Amino acid sequence: MILYPDGRVSPRQAHQLGCFGDNVLALRVAGSFDDCQRLVKQALADAVLRERCLLSSANSISLGRLLPQMAYYAAAALEHGRSRARPLGLIVPTGNLGNALAAILVRAIGLPLGPVVLANNANRVLADFLAGADYAPRTSVATLANAMDVGAPSNVERLVWLYPNPMRLREAVTAQSVEDAEIRATIAATAARRGIVVCPHTACAVAVLERLRAAGDRGDYAVVATAHPAKFERIVEPLVGRVEPPPALAELLARPARRTRWPPRTRPCASVCWPEPCSAPAARRAPSRSDAMRRAGHAVSETAASRSGVAIGCRRTARRRSMTPKKKKGRMANHPAQISTKAGEGGCPRAVPRKVERTAPAYLATAFLTRLTSSSLDFSN
Repeated sequence: MILYPDGRVSPRQAHQLGCFGDNVLALRVAGSFDDCQRLVKQALADAVLRERCLLSSANSISLGRLLPQMAYYAAAALEHGRSRARPLGLIVPTGNLGNALAAILVRAIGLPLGPVVLANNANRVLADFLAGADYAPRTSVATLANAMDVGAPSNVERLVWLYPNPMRLREAVTAQSVEDAEIRATIAATAARRGIVVCPHTACAVAVLERLRAAGDRGDYAVVATAHPAKFERIVEPLVGRVEPPPALAELLARPARRTRWPPRTRPCASVCWPEPCSAPAARRAPSRSDAMRRAGHAVSETAASRSGVAIGCRRTARRRSMTPKKKKGRMANHPAQISTKAGEGGCPRAVPRKVERTAPAYLATAFLTRLTSSSLDFSN
């Protein structure tokens, strides 16, 4: 299951994430990367869900993600050390601090790595923290280097555990931030001067390298490249001309893609316009069986309450549809995962629901989505 922030990745990235099919379900989440990561962490911490599904994370929430990254940093350090007899410094584009933490861990175990410099975009939580400010997570802003649009890097806790002394930490790791205008200028200049086309994330690291050189630093550095620039053709091509996708990317782009919206337009009205509640007046809802049971003093679980019915769409739509599964040609009619409504119904510009279908990873998807719909997970900011 893939979660990504809707509208916060490039069109080709979104297509790539949704084209795998088979047992891979892509959810385009109405929010930021931090919201996606929060959902994953809440799911991993949910004991009931973990009893039903074996869950892990493919991003740097899991230390398993860092191990292969450590391997190529170790190889680069050893190769450079043998050939140049001096340590290799690294400039790492980073947002969530996963890739950079892998480099820091390689140096911590004793391999010959020199300075590790972090390159942030305009989301400068890490740059401010490592410059001496208190660690202060904040709402992320959208930038050209979208994979680094992170306001609460999850690996800061590991970094602080590794360097509990703040002074030692800031001596061991430094960071600089790069604004969008400098990203564009760096992409154009790198293509013109070096004949290399870089993506917006790699451009952040190249810009930091240029700053270090201008300040007189003549150490050996490797800029850590990230994505292929063809994934960001709308940013890169106006600056450098046509960029052909590599064969592997072209093959993925030729596949059909399907991305499911999350949260679907089947949640209660107060959360449907998430992350900002709609300003429309609250819809009047007919009393349900769960309401009657509550008035009678009975305890009603949120799961049972959700089956009794919710308002669909924006609060202006005031439509209510039963969630009770009904047999219809072997399928569950009106099941939450099969309900669709008309776009823009009720006049709310945010009420653009889409059909959510039951796809191949049925067991995991059903358990995950059902659990996320319950009140145990918080969708609010």
